[in-house]
Amino acid sequence: MHLLVVGCSKAKSTAPGLLPACERYDGTFWRVIRRAVREYPTLAHVLDIIVISAEFGAIESKQPIYWYERLMSQARVQEVRPQVVAMLNDRLMRQSYDDALICLGATYQLAIAGANLGYARRTTGGIGEQARQLKQWLVHAASGLIRQPHLGGASCSPLDMGPLRACLMAASPA
Repeated sequence: MHLLVVGCSKAKSTAPGLLPACERYDGTFWRVIRRAVREYPTLAHVLDIIVISAEFGAIESKQPIYWYERLMSQARVQEVRPQVVAMLNDRLMRQSYDDALICLGATYQLAIAGANLGYARRTTGGIGEQARQLKQWLVHAASGLIRQPHLGGASCSPLDMGPLRACLMAASPA
């Protein structure tokens, strides 16, 4: 299993009602993720995505969310950090990961400060460079080329990735 911690995006689907986060968000990183899952369908079975959202804090990528407009300010970081850190640390206690990638902007990085993500790789550079690094990491995860010490606590059965795969595949243009 591989853990991806990625930020929400300003670009969002304006479809009414609730949509899974992986369908609602439509920024650069989310397009890279959906394309990778479309090109490497097995990726959805080995990928666990946690979204850091200015509105909701840390959420699962398949969690239904409504459209919103909110920026991650320094004040908002302070409000969501306890929930974000608790959710990430709880996940790391329940699930072991072969690798983790943090794909967040500078302000969003502050929201995860205190989470036990010491072995996680972090994207760097501008958005284009980060998108390139994300794509490379996803391709390696899909092909089983990433091998690092396990993150987290005791090993447990993989999470049901069927809904994630369906969500990511449905959100990908054909």
